[in-house]
Amino acid sequence: MANRPEARTNRFVVPSRPERLALPRRKTSQSGFALVAVIWTLGLITLLGMAVIVGARYRTKTSSNYAAVAAAEMAAESAVNLTIATALGATPDQGVNFPLRCRLPGGRTCHDHG
Repeated sequence: MANRPEARTNRFVVPSRPERLALPRRKTSQSGFALVAVIWTLGLITLLGMAVIVGARYRTKTSSNYAAVAAAEMAAESAVNLTIATALGATPDQGVNFPLRCRLPGGRTCHDHG
């Protein structure tokens, strides 16, 4: 082993434990205030969004119910008017063809479902 080169050694010394940088400490009572404020704000925004959604669903159901009630009132009014017209216009001599049909606005008949 006459002319064997020596192994290179690292010239830089690596500390076995990295040094911690000393950050200034804040008061412990204020350390999580921003986080708590953000969480409360997100919670309030979520509650407001849910209130808007629930209100919209309620208004949709209410308007749907009003439309169904209006259609039922028109059908009942048409049936009453048809009965009155049949009673006043028909004489025993005339033959009345049953079933009689009534028409609602929009071209629907009283017997249409949906």
